[in-house]
Amino acid sequence: MKKVYYTLAVLAVMLPIPVFAAPRTLSALADLIIEHINAAVLLLVGATVLLYLYRSGRDLFSVGQGKADENIAKARKALLEGLGIIFVMVSVWGILNLIIASLKL
Repeated sequence: MKKVYYTLAVLAVMLPIPVFAAPRTLSALADLIIEHINAAVLLLVGATVLLYLYRSGRDLFSVGQGKADENIAKARKALLEGLGIIFVMVSVWGILNLIIASLKL
């Protein structure tokens, strides 16, 4: 029973904290949302790069197994597709940030 009272006391003290951290204007809320989206995009780009490195390493080490020509062709295709995807992601992200900065949003 003491744990329940302790938990309720901690929640009662900590509950108002998100309210005080809330943005006061719509512009501040939009800035907060944009910051979170930028952080999420950065995490997605980072995860994509890590996945690309893992996949390329796996493909390069599997070249010596089995049919070499077929494995080399698959590895080359996967590497080029991965580079293309990363290039498009970073380009779109950069263009959007350029538009946001030029319009001063």
